[in-house]
Amino acid sequence: MLHETVCPTVAEEFHVHADKVRGQVIIVLGAEQERTVADGSTGVYTIYLNQWDETAFLMSDTRLAIQRIAVGDSWDRLIRHVVLRARLVSSADAVALRNDRKSAGVLPTQPDQSHSPRPIPPF
Repeated sequence: MLHETVCPTVAEEFHVHADKVRGQVIIVLGAEQERTVADGSTGVYTIYLNQWDETAFLMSDTRLAIQRIAVGDSWDRLIRHVVLRARLVSSADAVALRNDRKSAGVLPTQPDQSHSPRPIPPF
């Protein structure tokens, strides 16, 4: 019943058809660690709770419903973009390290002698 409230509410908020956020949700009670697990390949989403807590369930189910929107057709495209951008950033950082160590935020290997070092206070 609660899940059937979450799906249309999320769909309305994100301006998508309710079928895009509907899917099977399994609730596991008695879990040591509360978490959610989404299996995009099977479409099965699991919510692990220590004990029944309506608010915790609603929050988790809402997160999973939002995740379903992203998982749809755009998931693979999104992952490709994230990987590409990460590679571009790491490549740019490597070039900056080779060209100008200071601009990359790397400390010099020799301390700057123009400033006297400050003592580190004891704990």
